[in-house]
Amino acid sequence: MHRIALKTITKTIVVGAFTFAAALIWREFIVDVLHLFFPEGEILGDFIAAVIATIILVGFVYIFLKTEEEAEYVIKKIRKSRKKKK
Repeated sequence: MHRIALKTITKTIVVGAFTFAAALIWREFIVDVLHLFFPEGEILGDFIAAVIATIILVGFVYIFLKTEEEAEYVIKKIRKSRKKKK
């Protein structure tokens, strides 16, 4: 049986929460901006808003995960150097 790491679960929950909150904020903003150019209720404007919000959020999630991955790498290096000193 596979062992589920608490760290992985926590990371997934945090990414999901940030993504959901940011999606709501960005989607509303983008829709409001697109309503300046497209009449309200036009499906093309809503589609463009969804695409833009998705691209922005994927970028945010990628940055979050890369930053976390790099932090883990630095922590491992620090731990190895401490072990060598002992």
